[in-house]
Amino acid sequence: MNYVLRVGIASLALGFATGTANAESFTFTTKIAAPSNSVMITEGMPKPVGAIFGNSESITTYADGRKVANTASCAQWTLRPGSSDFDTNGVCTYTEKNGDVASILFGCILDTKTQQGDCWGGLQGISGSRKDKTGTISWHSVSSADGKSGTATGVGRWND
Repeated sequence: MNYVLRVGIASLALGFATGTANAESFTFTTKIAAPSNSVMITEGMPKPVGAIFGNSESITTYADGRKVANTASCAQWTLRPGSSDFDTNGVCTYTEKNGDVASILFGCILDTKTQQGDCWGGLQGISGSRKDKTGTISWHSVSSADGKSGTATGVGRWND
């Protein structure tokens, strides 16, 4: 079950950097750490239900070549079968070293056989140069063989 949630959490420290007020596209790579906590219910359930909490580190590369490091703290949870097009939903708060903060709200479709997943989300600037800005983001995640770590690569765009 940890894998199912970890794949989506891979996104977590992405796409946030100081910059101009113009729309900006970016790519990113993320390293996922082992989860810091999880809550799972498996007894009497046709499919495990729960949430996982974790951290990640990312490098964002903007179209102009600028590279920025980010860290994130996230929570991701399973959804009741048939209640959504996604398998999981999640939220993250990510921060740059300069103190700028943004959030992401996302949903993921996961493949437990390949330990991979695809996620889509919305960005919301909280403080700093992105305050009150919005954007979109998507990524592909791969869990490690032991399910305790992973990677993700993706793309995004901050709106004007």
